[in-house]
Amino acid sequence: MGRKLSSFDVRLFLAVADQGGISAAARQLGLQKSFVSRELAAFERDVGARLFQRTTRRLSLTDAGTILLAYARRAVEELDNAESALASLSETPRGVLRVTLPYAFLRIILAPHLAEFQGRYPDLRIAFDPNTRNMDLVQEGVDVAIRIGDIVPTTMVAKPLGRVPMVLVASPGYVRKHGSPAGPEELSRHCLIESGPSVETKTWKLESDGVPPIEVPVAPRVAVAEPGVLLDLAVGALGIAVAPLIYAEPFIASGSLVHVLPALRRGTRPIHVIYPSRQLMTPKLRSFVDFVDDCWRSTNFSTSRYQTAAGSGSPGVGVDR
Repeated sequence: MGRKLSSFDVRLFLAVADQGGISAAARQLGLQKSFVSRELAAFERDVGARLFQRTTRRLSLTDAGTILLAYARRAVEELDNAESALASLSETPRGVLRVTLPYAFLRIILAPHLAEFQGRYPDLRIAFDPNTRNMDLVQEGVDVAIRIGDIVPTTMVAKPLGRVPMVLVASPGYVRKHGSPAGPEELSRHCLIESGPSVETKTWKLESDGVPPIEVPVAPRVAVAEPGVLLDLAVGALGIAVAPLIYAEPFIASGSLVHVLPALRRGTRPIHVIYPSRQLMTPKLRSFVDFVDDCWRSTNFSTSRYQTAAGSGSPGVGVDR
């Protein structure tokens, strides 16, 4: 056997056994199916035995799995009793919580509700680090991260919040001076602000409801990974920017930005709350993850409303969850 059995390993094994499959266990645990599948395979390698027989429809316990199941149930029951006893000593979130997240997410999604949250938990202190760079949360002592974009964390829990469309926006001043492109083929004559680290020539795939995607070669003149800064540059009439609609919408509603080619969007991006998979879900971490989820849900986002907004140029927004 490689590593010693952990509470996380055993609970994941029990979930798969009780639910009869990886997909159902992932839903119960609130984890990604691919993550559960990888962790289960690693667990079997560590114990040195195959725990499940896999068929196309269902998983069933092997002899080794049946033996482990009886011990696992007793162990988890005792661990739950111990955790309950410890939790009674400290149920209130307290201490320092270190959070990394995009500046725009903090400003637009969380900031309007932070006073109420901290009023509820006066013993909890939060250190925000607004950035979008890749980092090792454990190595850098960070408790939780919020990220937009495709990620494949190997040792992290990635709780999905939803998906957001990437829309094209510019300031009214820029449009008055340079005009608005009548079609995607005219984007090449405009100053384009890329949402990323590179200004290399690339292809933008622009989507619209009910029609095939359009691929347009572009050469961005400015690139910035932080969406808050990107939107500030767009408001300053620098050019046409691609930004998540949840960040651009307040500027659109105030008139600081307008949709460009409103029937099109540059795909969608997922949003995740990320934290170490084997970290104890402390009251401070649990309360903050729940807070982020509540803030997100308070926006009443839905996929259909998002698609309507992106397609019509309306300032209303939504995302699936």
